[in-house]
Amino acid sequence: MLKSKKRIGVLFVAVLTLLAFGMAGFAQKHFMLTATARPEVKIQLAGAVERSSSAVLLEKATVVNPGEILDWTITSENAGNAAAIEYKTVG
Repeated sequence: MLKSKKRIGVLFVAVLTLLAFGMAGFAQKHFMLTATARPEVKIQLAGAVERSSSAVLLEKATVVNPGEILDWTITSENAGNAAAIEYKTVG
């Protein structure tokens, strides 16, 4: 009876130790994934409407009338610490 209780105690400690090491390994892997280099592309969209041979920003124009020409500008900047491979702006 005493030997079986001792074995259960040893088994319980072994399981807790394996669980602790497993959690530490998982946390380390998660930390290493977040620390890797990755791109961070920031995109800014600006627009203007042509009125009487001048461009008016869309922030200042309250209404765009039918038939007016819109001029869009897309500005992209990679603020990350890795190259943005195969990045394409479609618009």
